[in-house]
Amino acid sequence: MNSSSSSVSPDSASLVDILPFLRAYKVRYFFGILVLILVDVLELIPPLLISITIDTLQGLPSSGVLATTLRRFSGGEIGVILWIFLGAIFLQWILRYLWRICFFFAQEYIARDIRRRYYYKLLELDTDFYTKAQTGELLSLASNDVDAVRMMMGAGFLLFVDTLCYFCFVLFLLISWNVELTFYLALTLPFLPFVVLYISRKIHFHFKKVQQQLAVISAHAQETFSGIGVIKNFLREPQEIQRFHRENQDYLRYNLDLAKYQSLFWPFMAFVVSLQSLLVLWIGGQFVQQGEMSSGELVGFIYAMWLLTWPAIALGWTMSMYQKGMASLGRLKGVLGHPSSFSLESSVSVVSLRGKIDFSGVCFTYPQSSHSALENITLRVEPGQTVALVGATGSGKSTLMRLLLRLYSVQEGEIRVDGFSVEELSLAQLRRSIGYMPQETFLFSMTVEENIAFGLEGVDFGVVERAARLACIHEEIEALPERYRTRLGEKGVNLSGGQKQRLALARTLAMSPPILVLDDCLCAVDPQTERRILANLRTLCPRPTILVSTHRLHTVQDADWIVVLEGGQILEQGTHDQLLRRGGWYAHTYRQQQLLQCIEGGPDVG
Repeated sequence: MNSSSSSVSPDSASLVDILPFLRAYKVRYFFGILVLILVDVLELIPPLLISITIDTLQGLPSSGVLATTLRRFSGGEIGVILWIFLGAIFLQWILRYLWRICFFFAQEYIARDIRRRYYYKLLELDTDFYTKAQTGELLSLASNDVDAVRMMMGAGFLLFVDTLCYFCFVLFLLISWNVELTFYLALTLPFLPFVVLYISRKIHFHFKKVQQQLAVISAHAQETFSGIGVIKNFLREPQEIQRFHRENQDYLRYNLDLAKYQSLFWPFMAFVVSLQSLLVLWIGGQFVQQGEMSSGELVGFIYAMWLLTWPAIALGWTMSMYQKGMASLGRLKGVLGHPSSFSLESSVSVVSLRGKIDFSGVCFTYPQSSHSALENITLRVEPGQTVALVGATGSGKSTLMRLLLRLYSVQEGEIRVDGFSVEELSLAQLRRSIGYMPQETFLFSMTVEENIAFGLEGVDFGVVERAARLACIHEEIEALPERYRTRLGEKGVNLSGGQKQRLALARTLAMSPPILVLDDCLCAVDPQTERRILANLRTLCPRPTILVSTHRLHTVQDADWIVVLEGGQILEQGTHDQLLRRGGWYAHTYRQQQLLQCIEGGPDVG
C-alpha cells in the first residue's frame, strides 16, 4: 500500500454545508446567543463604574448616556456602585454557565450526528470505494476531522458571535464617551481584515496538509499493526521504523508551518493594541487638559479599549477554528458526497428466491484496468444444483461471484435470479438470499456463538450448533475453554486458519440462504474435511443452490456441473466424468493433482 498520499479526495466546503447542522439545534443556538448578548452587555458595567467612581471622588459630572444613567441609578454612592459591580459579576457567572451549556452541548450533538452520518455512508458505499480508500485514513476522518468540525460548530461559532456582539457594544460605549477619540481609534482598524484574511487562508492551507499527513500516518500505523506478523517474519522492522520516521517528520514539518501562521496572529494584535493605547493616551490626554473629557472618562475609555483586546484575540481563534473546521468538513464531504452506484430500493416485489441463476453474455472489466476480467459468460444454474467453478488464478471465478452479489455492476450482459435481474432486486433482499463466503475470512472480537449468529435477528443456539456441525467445526468448538461462549481475539487470532474458515462458513450457513456462494473459502482446510463439508451441504433440505470455486479439483468431483474458466472465458464445462473423457484442461489438472497426492502419500482421490 502506498502511504505517501491521501486516498480520499477532499471536497470544497462552504457556509451552506454548515446550515443543516445548525438548523437541527437552532433553539439551543438561539438561547445561547441571547444569553451571550446579555453577558456582553454586563461587560460594559465595570468600565462605566470605574469612570463614575473616579469622577464622583473628584466631584466631576459624568457625560455620556450610559454613564449618566448608571450614575443616576446609583445616586453617586460608592457603596451602591460596588454592590452593582458585585451583582453584575454574579449574574455574569450564572449566564456564562448557561451559554456554555447551550453551545457545548450543541457541538457534541453535532459531532454525534456527523459521526453517525459518516458511519452510515461508509456502510452504504460500494466495494470499489474500499479498493482505493485506506482504513487508517477513514479512521482519522472519523476522529480528528470530526473533532475539528465539532470545535468549529461549538467554540468557533461561540467566539464568532461573542466577538461580533462584544465589539459592537464596546464601540457604542466608546462613542457615548467621546466620538472624536473613537474616530481616531477606528482609523487603526481598516487594515486589520486584510491581515486576518491573509493569515486565515494560510492556516486553512497548512491545516489541510496537516490533516492529510495525519491520515497517512494513521493508515501506515493501521497497516503495520494488521501485518505485524509479516513484518517480523521478513525482518522488516528497521525499514518500517525508517518509513514511519519519514512520514512523522513530514507531519512535524507541516505542523511547524501551521504553527508559524498561528503564532503570527496574537503578537500582531498585541502590537496593534499597544499602538492604539499610545494613540488614546496622547489624544485623550489632550482632551482632558482642554476640559473636553474628565479623567474618569479617559480611564474608563482606556479600560473599554482594552476590552477590545478580547475580540481581537478571539478573532484569531475564530479564524483558526473556522479554517480548520472547513478544511476537515471538506475532507469529510469527500466521503459523504461520494456517489454510490447501489440502491437499497427494489423495483420488483419478491417474497423469496428459490435459487435459479442465469448468466447471459456477462462481460466485466475492473476500473483502471485494460484487461477484461470476464468475457461473454453464459451459464445456467438450476435450483438446488451444485456448480463448481475451477481454473487457474485470475481466470475470473471470484469476479463472477462478486457480480452475482452486486459487489460490482455488470457492464455488459445480464445476471438473473429466479427470472429477476439482480439490478431490479434490492441489495437487502439479494444479499439475504445469498450466503457469501469469500476467500478472506473475517471474525469479530465476540464469542464463538455470537460470531456464528451474527447474521441472525436473535441468537438461537440450536441453529448455531447445527451450522457448526455442517461446517465440521462443532467438535473443535467443544474443546475450547468456554466452548461456544469462548471469546475470540481480534480477527480470530486464537484460532487456526482452517478453524477460522469453518467458523465463518458456519456463520453463513446459520442464515439458511437459498443460494450459497463459496469462493475458495476452504483453502486452509484439509481436502478430506473440505469434501465432508460439501457433502454435508448436499444433504440440506431444502437443498440450496451452491456455487463453489476451488483449486482442489477432487473436492468438487461430485458437483452436478463443473465449469472451467480461463482468461475470463468458459473453456469447458460438464460433469466430472464428461470432463475427464474430453481430456482437456480439467482432465490434465485433475490427474496432475491426483499424482501429486499419491507421491505425497495421501489417500486415494480417485
